Amino acid sequence: MLRPFAVIGFSWLGALVAALILGASAALYTAITLLALFVITLMIPKIRKVAVYSVALCSASLALISFCVYYALVLEPVENMTETETTVTARLCDIPYERNGVCWYTFQTEAVDGDYPNSMKLMLSSSKALDMDLYDTMTATVVIYDYDDSSYGRYLHSKGILFSGYIDVYSDIMIEETTDKPFYYYILSLRQSISDKIEELLPEENANFLQAVLLGNKTVYTSSEKAEFSSAGVSHIIAVSGFHLSVLTQMLMMVSLKIFKRKSFSAAMPAVFVVLFMAVTGFSPSVMRAGIMQLIVLFSIMTYREADTLNSLGLAVFLICLFNPYAVADTGLLLSFSATLGIAVFYPRMMTYTSECIFDVYNLKKRKLRNKFKTPILSLLSIILITVSALIFSLPVSIMSFQNIAIYTVLTNLLITVPVSVIIQCAIIMLVCAFILPLVPVAHILALVCGVLSGFVLSCIHAAAALPYSVVTLDQTFVPFWILGTIIIALLLYFSKNYQEKIRFAVLTSVIMLSVGLVSSYVFDIDKLYITIADVGEGTAVVLRKNNHTSVIFLSADDYSAVSDVCETDNIDYFLLDGAQSNRSAEKLIRQLDIYTIQVYNEEEAYDRLYQWIKQSENVVFSSDNSLNTVSWQEIYIKSICRDGLVYVYIQTDGSTMLILPEDGDCSDVPDDWLNVSLCIVSGSAENMDLIQTDTIVISSDEANEETLAELFCAYCSSVYSTCVSGDICISILD
Repeated sequence: MLRPFAVIGFSWLGALVAALILGASAALYTAITLLALFVITLMIPKIRKVAVYSVALCSASLALISFCVYYALVLEPVENMTETETTVTARLCDIPYERNGVCWYTFQTEAVDGDYPNSMKLMLSSSKALDMDLYDTMTATVVIYDYDDSSYGRYLHSKGILFSGYIDVYSDIMIEETTDKPFYYYILSLRQSISDKIEELLPEENANFLQAVLLGNKTVYTSSEKAEFSSAGVSHIIAVSGFHLSVLTQMLMMVSLKIFKRKSFSAAMPAVFVVLFMAVTGFSPSVMRAGIMQLIVLFSIMTYREADTLNSLGLAVFLICLFNPYAVADTGLLLSFSATLGIAVFYPRMMTYTSECIFDVYNLKKRKLRNKFKTPILSLLSIILITVSALIFSLPVSIMSFQNIAIYTVLTNLLITVPVSVIIQCAIIMLVCAFILPLVPVAHILALVCGVLSGFVLSCIHAAAALPYSVVTLDQTFVPFWILGTIIIALLLYFSKNYQEKIRFAVLTSVIMLSVGLVSSYVFDIDKLYITIADVGEGTAVVLRKNNHTSVIFLSADDYSAVSDVCETDNIDYFLLDGAQSNRSAEKLIRQLDIYTIQVYNEEEAYDRLYQWIKQSENVVFSSDNSLNTVSWQEIYIKSICRDGLVYVYIQTDGSTMLILPEDGDCSDVPDDWLNVSLCIVSGSAENMDLIQTDTIVISSDEANEETLAELFCAYCSSVYSTCVSGDICISILD
């Protein structure tokens, strides 16, 4: 078998991705099936000779088993845990950070009251900064949120963080200083010192960019700022991976060669740096993937051998997923893997083909002219083809995760790739000089260079993100069919003869399929309003989407993760909140979203932490009782009124109307013109329901109350639907 680790690693990763989608139960049955197929392949001589099938089946089945074991031991015991207040004794195990007035801490627990495991990772927020050093011990009362199985929750699980919550700063907090610090304390201290030096040498905007590029510290950016990088197609710049490590390794290799002369010795210093760099950047899956591959390359230099990229990639993902099966929940790892695979598979062939087309010309004068500029042409061509190769392979992951395509990604990468590589090299030298007193002036000079270049890069990103149609949203129904069609075309191309001659036709066919889908979707979806009543258990949450704009009506909803999944974006135009004090889902949802306007009723019921998050929005409107409020959004009128602390909402479009009634509401309290509606949404019983004239009622409630409410409301309309039976209920209206 030519590339054993490629087969093992790719099969292992693919199986874990499938397990994450299917769940542990389906993964177990699939593992048994694959093991049976593996045994069958061993019994058939012809198949046994082709070892790749047996190895792939065995690897996939073992990966699924490892996922099931991890789920049974780590996740299953805690997945039914609900929100609770408890006392925790824990050690601070990561550098805290502050964002929008809220401090975030990652703790490793030593003791937890209740049914929680004594040893687990927690991410806790606090409205006040804690006076404690890394690995100091804290004993405090904390509120632990319920188990989160949303995409964000899975991302936290991939980092080993099982729960999030907040510290009750009004309770007694005991902090005990720890003198016996582990070795990793000094690694984290180095990271903090580097961060402090960057902030000292550069203005805030440039310092934030440099921290993201060098340390992978994306906490310095808000969700809207990160969305700008995504719109420009350069999110990989602030996610430390192969590009960053290769730039740094090459620079250190050049320095090391000057010192040691021999390649076998000179590879040792970059290898030590790679390990240190992985530790300083927090051992994230994407960094570990890049670091392991770099170590393999450096080891091959030491032993005078040639490393195989696909084998190295397979070994890297295998080692990462072997020790953490849930690492596949980190989208960064999947994007890093797919992009690297694309570069390894496509880039050499595309480079060879395009070089031949450009330089192998029959006209002698043209050939001489082009050869004169061969170096800059090849450099430019290399940047373009690396970007295109990475984009092609990472596109399915990007679409499934973010459901969009950044149109100008090739252009933006062409403009910023060289400056970013120079920034990385200058920044490393700058930091070395900054810690050596006689060389501090040199550090300031290099800081000026980094500042100018990072300013140019950020300007390019801002400009690309601001261009029209910078992002094409791909949440339409045709997208899975386009992906499936493209995969089929690629497979047919791969197994056909003279496939090189058919590449243009295959690419053109895929582009035409995508273009037809986008145009038809745009034509049919323009001015179409999508209304989703989310399955949130108790309470009501309605998400309105039109022309890539989103509004949320959140009335005491119990499950915030269901709403965040429906929103499909962090940028919300309008958010209406009833301010119920007993419901903390609002806080958990608001802190994830970038809200332009938030309207809040019952301001006095908004507890301190919720109030802090509310004030972060650009426009905050606190509405009083009994006043009628009207908001015009995308040519749709959202009207609301509060009576006796209960909020009623009326949505009016050109073609239909919708009324949202709160639990224990009274229909006689709403204006008369709200009583005749196309659709009525209820979360509980309501008085004077006979006043409402509607054909359809949607019940947003939990299973305990659903049957009773369904029997109650059947008398008032012809059709009754329930979110706890049907899940999220989606309605589209051509406005």
